[in-house]
Amino acid sequence: MAMYQPISDEPLPAADPLIGRVLAGRYEIRRLIGEGGMGRVYEGRQRALDRPVAVKCIHPRLLSSEQIVQRFMDEARVASHLLHPNVVKIYDFGRTEPRDGGTLFLVMELLTGRDLGRVIGEEAPFQVARAYPILKQVLGALGEAHARGVTHRDAKPENVILEPTVGGGERVKIIDFGIARVHGARGVTSLGTFIGTPHYMPPEQIRGEKAEVSSDLYAVGVMMYQMLTGELPFDAGTVTAVLELQLYGARVDPRETPRGRDCPPALARLCLRALDVDLRARHPTADAFAEALELAVAESIPSRARRSSNPPPHPGAALDVRLSDSVARRMMRSSAPPVSGDRPIDLAAVDRIERDADVAIAEGRFDDALGALNRGVSLGLHWYDAGENEVGGAVLTAFGRRMGVVLRDLGRLEESLRALKGALTYSLPEELSRARILTELVATHADLGRPADAEVCRVEALRIANAEGDRDLILRLRRFAQELSISISGMSAAESEAVNKRTAPPDPPELGSRPQASAQRVLFAPKGAPTRR
Repeated sequence: MAMYQPISDEPLPAADPLIGRVLAGRYEIRRLIGEGGMGRVYEGRQRALDRPVAVKCIHPRLLSSEQIVQRFMDEARVASHLLHPNVVKIYDFGRTEPRDGGTLFLVMELLTGRDLGRVIGEEAPFQVARAYPILKQVLGALGEAHARGVTHRDAKPENVILEPTVGGGERVKIIDFGIARVHGARGVTSLGTFIGTPHYMPPEQIRGEKAEVSSDLYAVGVMMYQMLTGELPFDAGTVTAVLELQLYGARVDPRETPRGRDCPPALARLCLRALDVDLRARHPTADAFAEALELAVAESIPSRARRSSNPPPHPGAALDVRLSDSVARRMMRSSAPPVSGDRPIDLAAVDRIERDADVAIAEGRFDDALGALNRGVSLGLHWYDAGENEVGGAVLTAFGRRMGVVLRDLGRLEESLRALKGALTYSLPEELSRARILTELVATHADLGRPADAEVCRVEALRIANAEGDRDLILRLRRFAQELSISISGMSAAESEAVNKRTAPPDPPELGSRPQASAQRVLFAPKGAPTRR
């Protein structure tokens, strides 16, 4: 069920015995926001931290079996240890005292985004660049869960939330992890003996065979089909008919559907492989599925006309417009052309690298984009090591900042943090480039659930932006302030005290000094990105 979206645009009626009560002495129940076959989901508030939360309460009729209750507790305990940026955070779980109804509950972060099912209904079919990041994040979350011995067993679009981020993007959040093991649902509201939802169940599970990882990956294949065509691969009027189609129905090529004619052949083949009746023909792991997806996307994007390669009117023009204001400013400090050893610095190489990154991002080839950005960082490090601190540092900060943004958009938050911190090390005081890096650090820290660190960076960035008079950056930082105030208001007294003691980001080096470039190469190297020196 769509746990975080109201059933309709209007608030649900408050005729509910839990609304207005304090659950387990800790959670105020404010309003009903969703209902499904397993239970109801409420918007609540954690009293101790003054934090908004989502509280899921299991239907009382499912609690007659102590075995079911114990299984719920065991699975909730395992799911609570899944610390992944694309998995909903579980804060607490338990059961109230018998005198309070013995309610079985689960407390999670409160999400505000739309579920994927709703987005598919409104926007499908998706372009490759739209579908790829969603699928990649879903597979990343499932892969992490599978590595920890946890399977979802009810993966479907309604359990995939597209959560807006303070940086203006969206982050996938998978909900109901592990809880489908307690008791399944035939549909959104009716209960049955199945663990999962028939439209997303693999044939082996329907036959009663053991289906753990395969059930999750088959469901991703169905979701992929929906994103590319706007329709389910198997649909019928009854549950029995749907199950028969899953077992014996022909797998229709996405390109043969009314709205899937533009589906790239490589993605169509990948989709059909994910839906194969034979388990052995499908990808064995989420990581293998993700790798095949990357290859299919790379094969699916036609070569596009590159931008004009006419040389810029002066050596610093491309950097001035395409990278950051500080690059041109640094170059103008010296009347002599920059050199590296005995050779002039090839500024056209910087422009070529960024063009490669731009085209790769536009075509959805994000690993290629990261590879190009990492080459730019390596080029800046080379110049910096050669003593050209002005230009080398400017190139490092520009490419490092952009690398951090791309990594964040892909959900690779820790790597984004490393790239942005590396860029910050080479930035200069009081320059807008430093404020821009700090602003991206605000977004990444916020997505990681670290509002204190985000606020420290925001204050420093706002100080520079105000001094430089950058109105757009000031407005963005003020919007961040509104978002962060919600998170910071929920911190404990100890956490608030820690914020007050927190120091600002480290000062950048003077141009005459040289950071340890070898250490910075580690910060700038995202997983899987090639490095060329």
